[in-house]
Amino acid sequence: MGGILQEPVVRRFRQLFFDVTGMCTSFWFPEVHNGRADYIPAAAKGSYCRAIQSCPRGLAMCIRDDRGCIMNATPAVKPVIHTCFAGLTAVAVPVSFQGRVRGMIFAGDVLSCEPTRASFGRIRRKISMLDVDFEKLEGVYRQIPVVPRSRIRIAAELLSLIVNYIIDRQQNASLQKTIYRLQGVIYARQKELLSSLSERSELEKTLRRNMDTVRKLRKGLLTQMRVEKVAVLSDDDTTRQRRIVRHAMSFVDASCTENIRLADAAQCVGLSPSYFSHVFHREAACTFKQYLTRRRVEKACDLLADMRLNVTEVSMRAGFDNVNYFAEVFKRIVGMPPREYRNRVRPAGGDYARAPSAPPALAAENRRASS
Repeated sequence: MGGILQEPVVRRFRQLFFDVTGMCTSFWFPEVHNGRADYIPAAAKGSYCRAIQSCPRGLAMCIRDDRGCIMNATPAVKPVIHTCFAGLTAVAVPVSFQGRVRGMIFAGDVLSCEPTRASFGRIRRKISMLDVDFEKLEGVYRQIPVVPRSRIRIAAELLSLIVNYIIDRQQNASLQKTIYRLQGVIYARQKELLSSLSERSELEKTLRRNMDTVRKLRKGLLTQMRVEKVAVLSDDDTTRQRRIVRHAMSFVDASCTENIRLADAAQCVGLSPSYFSHVFHREAACTFKQYLTRRRVEKACDLLADMRLNVTEVSMRAGFDNVNYFAEVFKRIVGMPPREYRNRVRPAGGDYARAPSAPPALAAENRRASS
């Protein structure tokens, strides 16, 4: 709260308070003043207080009395009128900000009734242990400003208004800073969103171009396979069936990430789906679906090395429609979940190397199927 306390308008407010009430103000905020009070007017701390505090015991009694006043005012968090051991009356207003008392504002030090020899005599008996010149002290005692009790109560209310003004200024300043900070965060997020939308648009355009290319390549591959099918069918049955399966495997290798079915592969080699399924299972020692799934898992192993892709994106790019099914199949074939596989191919330096084409067990199965 240091910036608010030092504002010219606050200092002017304190000077006007003194001019109207005859009571000086003292701001005591440990976080700002390092435990020292800030008096306005600066010379308002009179000779009476200085005389009492000139001896160590008097200073200790003043400090103890001030602490008692602070302890009485803090729980109430409202103005407290306090008369010290030396007969001076002051107003103490605790300043609470964000649920915590940050300091005190004092107004005083005055007498609430006219000074007399009798009143000073009562004070002298209380401070008789102090090593001070009591005749001189009585002289300065009679010079202390007198403010009736009713006016002191009015001064307490006025001081409370000053405190509320200071707190409102501080809260408004804090709120304004928060608003500026949030506006900065929103602006940064908007820039990120616009950049992300732009990148997504470019990626969609690239994906459409790549899909057109894949369709053309697939069409060319099917045409080439139909031409080669004539030569395949001219050999004996065993060689022909082996070549049929190898051509079907080549078709799967090129199209495994797409939504291909057994009927597509059968059409590629010119056989009926049922006969092709029988031939493929006998020659490859696995079903067409098992071979297609292994190839897709092998593709997923390559994609998991790219840390820009999450597991869902990897499953879709590898040809799986359901990420849960992908995780189940991947764990059954590879022996571990996709995320664990990704962590195991990470080197000690923290960067991710390219994953092997397939785990050893999967690679061995593919070699047996292709032989």
